[in-house]
Amino acid sequence: MNKHLKPESRNQGQTSSPDKSISLSKGHDPLESNTDLLNMLSLTVEQSPISIVITDLEGSIEFVNPKFSEITGYTLEEAIGKNPRILKSEKTLPAVHKELWATIKNGGIWEGELINRKKNGDFFTESAKIAPFKNKHGQITHYLAFKEDITSRKQVEEELQRLNLSLLARIDEETGQRMKQERLMANQARLVAMGEMIGAIAHQWRQPLATLAMIVQRMHAVGCRHVLTGEELEEFKNNAMRQIKYMSETIEEFSGFYSKDKRAEQFSPIKCINDAVRLFETQFTSNNIIVTIHAHDNLDLLAPGFPNEFKQVILNLLGNARDAILESRIIRGNHEQGRIEIDIFINEERKLIIDIGDNGCGIPDSIVNRIFDPYFTTKEESGGTGIGLYMSRMIMLESLGGFLKLQKAENGAVFRIKLPIGELP
Repeated sequence: MNKHLKPESRNQGQTSSPDKSISLSKGHDPLESNTDLLNMLSLTVEQSPISIVITDLEGSIEFVNPKFSEITGYTLEEAIGKNPRILKSEKTLPAVHKELWATIKNGGIWEGELINRKKNGDFFTESAKIAPFKNKHGQITHYLAFKEDITSRKQVEEELQRLNLSLLARIDEETGQRMKQERLMANQARLVAMGEMIGAIAHQWRQPLATLAMIVQRMHAVGCRHVLTGEELEEFKNNAMRQIKYMSETIEEFSGFYSKDKRAEQFSPIKCINDAVRLFETQFTSNNIIVTIHAHDNLDLLAPGFPNEFKQVILNLLGNARDAILESRIIRGNHEQGRIEIDIFINEERKLIIDIGDNGCGIPDSIVNRIFDPYFTTKEESGGTGIGLYMSRMIMLESLGGFLKLQKAENGAVFRIKLPIGELP
């Protein structure tokens, strides 16, 4: 396997006018399109914000992209022929590496976090996805690793947790300053929601980036065997552009989510709910959680208020439902499919009712009366702040003119939102 991605090397002996622009559209010379597309996809790998490593079956490195060198300090020449264990540190348990190799040798995809060591000895944390690469006969020929340096994110999370503890201590000392407390908690809630959003974006982008990298590798492999046909080129182009379009749509969807401008407007609650569900889509899928939306009436209706704050409420409830399902699997020791049911209807008062229920661990009777209290949390170990439900209820009461409450449920938990509909007052 070539150590560098240089698509133009596959077309030696062919010439093209240096003045002629290259187009990917149909009707142009497929060889020119091939070169241009290879250049574009090669740049995607070269400029990828994630580290990409390809090894043979014995674990010897055959390719790394520049991001790998930037993160680890090992140049391409130093890495080629070496085993990824040059990065191994004692901070990652041997059982993790054992599980990793057992998974990929059996044809599975391994995902997890590794604490590795750079060339200069510094530790760093990576979120890794490692998969076997198979030929057309279904035989494993190489292993591909897509790794993201999350050291800074971990440090930020730790710092946020320390700040949260510090804020708790300060607010306990300033119980008489209610308005100041409200502002601090509101800002913190936005940070938590934004953290969820950033994590979701990372999940949304990781898969298309990995897919683009695999398209490049496959195109290179096919191109080394024979000159690509027009049909093959069209397939590669369509697959690549589909991933690029998906990434572009993701950015459009999230842009301006937390605009500083706060002006009441008429918005579609159903659209906000769909946007929030789409934001968590990758996380739900990877955790085997299905979200079902039941709309029982003609719900093409508008509500007065602040759509981004309403989204924040929905995001918080969806995040809590996800956590409850994952906790239930740990408590019960099973991995049944997670279910989140969203029921939407109009009640006799002409109010919009939204019930969000899950089949998670539920809420014990002993804490039902405290779940909306500020700083009450059952997730201290995972860094829970205890302000999500409190701020969600405050948003519904003060900003949207509705309310949020817990409903009785036989299994799991159901939260009910009541929202006025109609025009701005």
